[in-house]
Amino acid sequence: RLLTGADVRECGIEEFKKAVVDTVLRPPPPATPARSTNGFQVLIGADLSDRDDATNLCEMLDAAGEFWIRPDAAGDPARARRSLEQALAVCDALLLLYGKTDTDWVAAQIIQARRALSQREAPLAGMAVIELPPEVKDAIAGTSLRGVDRLDCRKGLDPAVIIAISTGGPSAL
Repeated sequence: RLLTGADVRECGIEEFKKAVVDTVLRPPPPATPARSTNGFQVLIGADLSDRDDATNLCEMLDAAGEFWIRPDAAGDPARARRSLEQALAVCDALLLLYGKTDTDWVAAQIIQARRALSQREAPLAGMAVIELPPEVKDAIAGTSLRGVDRLDCRKGLDPAVIIAISTGGPSAL
């Protein structure tokens, strides 16, 4: 019985040694981003001035069957920071809305997210800034945007962007 399994091969000792070495030296498959056990969870970061767009985005994600997290930004700043840090610990992707808010808010969120994300074991699947109306935007200064995708929705939230996020493809974020 032990000599009839799918992993059993009949070969000489040299061929067997080569197969062992080849197996050990074979590069591992490319790592895939860790997904939460509850499904893909998208963290939505939005300033109070963009809360209506955040609500619309959450509704679109609901319609696409995605889980989303939207920490409460109102009220006590310490509580809001804890809420954001808890969300950053469990989310799979981060979307920051850049609509009516200013660039300082966006840069501060990126900096805060990077600090919290450095404590995680698994990296995010992606981080992106969704540029919303108005169409004319100031450049985000004060932090590097390396690793942060920019999704142009300056003419309004695009359902195609939501579909891309929900499929989790490489161009999703």
